[in-house]
Amino acid sequence: MHACVWRYLYDLLLLVFVHCYFRVKLLEEFCLRMIEVLIDQEAVKSGAAASGEPWKYYDLGHGYCSYDFFEQCPHRMACAKCSFYIAKDSSRTQLLEAKANLQHLLQEIPLREEERAAVEDGLDAVEKLYANR
Repeated sequence: MHACVWRYLYDLLLLVFVHCYFRVKLLEEFCLRMIEVLIDQEAVKSGAAASGEPWKYYDLGHGYCSYDFFEQCPHRMACAKCSFYIAKDSSRTQLLEAKANLQHLLQEIPLREEERAAVEDGLDAVEKLYANR
């Protein structure tokens, strides 16, 4: 085969590879969200976490979830019904936020189908508002 044919095939395969790579990255970004996690280092160091005391708190915006396996929680969209939910306006939350020994981390969580739909609906609503401006 001629060198031009090899160059054409190389460029074509490179283009396909780049296209597939960015599609996968876009899909990962769409299916995963970052959430802030507070780690209570005092509870970990004192051994209270080993005895079942909450030590990891997922910041939901309106409150915190103290369930260690939040990414697998069956009622992630109905948090107020859950016993692991701590409302932000509670005194317990204010004490938690006042602790100086909290470590702030970010964690990726996979979104379920209904959560992705809620994100899409929210984006559509924002786009409509922006278009009507």
